[in-house]
Amino acid sequence: MTPKGFAFGLLLLLLCVNYHVQMAQAANACDIGGVCTCSGTQVRCDDRSLTFIPSGIPNDTTILSLNGNQITNISAHTFTGLTALTFLHLGANQITSIPVGAFTGLTVLRALFLSDNQITSIPADAFTGLTALVSLYLYNNQITSIPSAAFKDLSVVGVLALNNNPFTTLPPGLFQGLPNGLWLSCDEYSCVGPLRPNNFAFGANTAAPPSTYGSASTPNQCDTACATCYGYGSSSCCELNCLTCSSSDLCTQCYEGFVLMDGSCVSLASAASASIASIASQASASAASASSVWLTSAASVASAASASAASAASAASNESSGASSGPIIGGVIGGVFALLLLVALVVALRRRRALVSSPTTYATLDEGPSGMSMTSKSQV
Repeated sequence: MTPKGFAFGLLLLLLCVNYHVQMAQAANACDIGGVCTCSGTQVRCDDRSLTFIPSGIPNDTTILSLNGNQITNISAHTFTGLTALTFLHLGANQITSIPVGAFTGLTVLRALFLSDNQITSIPADAFTGLTALVSLYLYNNQITSIPSAAFKDLSVVGVLALNNNPFTTLPPGLFQGLPNGLWLSCDEYSCVGPLRPNNFAFGANTAAPPSTYGSASTPNQCDTACATCYGYGSSSCCELNCLTCSSSDLCTQCYEGFVLMDGSCVSLASAASASIASIASQASASAASASSVWLTSAASVASAASASAASAASAASNESSGASSGPIIGGVIGGVFALLLLVALVVALRRRRALVSSPTTYATLDEGPSGMSMTSKSQV
């Protein structure tokens, strides 16, 4: 290759790269040199190898299609001001996440395509305010979990396509408050009610996940009144805070953080309080029973003693009625004197014993050569 040919080839390559960079940066959607096809209130930017959502989209746009590009993210304020938007197609891109507030203000939006992307999670407020949304397509993504309140504002939704995602369960109450008869699965051509294909039949599981009934392979939406259910209709709802139930059992498993007591699910804190109250009540009943037994026994003993005393008094009274009082008085006086003599004898013996056991010290006067002196002597 001649140097001139090489330079020409390099120039073409640079022009091509510059063209794709301009398209990727998408500085403008509809003005001169724009990267989209704009007609009336429709803006179509399909299959343009875009890596960003273009700017300069007219505020009166009603249909915006960005299908089949290489867009990887959506900023929180990308669609701010597009209040007339009714159709938004972001399918077949490489979007990995949905920021909170990305669709804020799109109050008349009726169809939102996010299928065939790489979305791994959905924020609880991702679709807040989309009260006019009829169709939401999230199939063929990498979603591993969905918050229970993710779709709470979608009061008129009819298509909620969640099939072909790797999540293995659903949260209770996911469809509560939404219209009945949702189509939960779609492909390029049609939609059906049950959520399939899915990953609920992992391991040996055969049960439908919470918020649905039927089987793991063909789960159907619970009634709008139910957080969880065992069958079709509002009469098949499980009890409050109950994860699974059946037609014959009000609850077979509670939510995490709840326990089953008397057929209802109560929080662990409430269950602990109830257990403490039960133990205290039983202890109080036991104490009251013991106290009653003691009082009964004491009353019985007192009654027996009273009866014995009354019997003795009656016997003494009967004896005294047949004898004179003189001998009795004499006997009493004699007993008193005998008792006094006994006390005196005991006192005397104690004093004698004390004198014998301890030495007595006394002083004497001795007369010696030097005169009178006092000497201390001890006597045992």
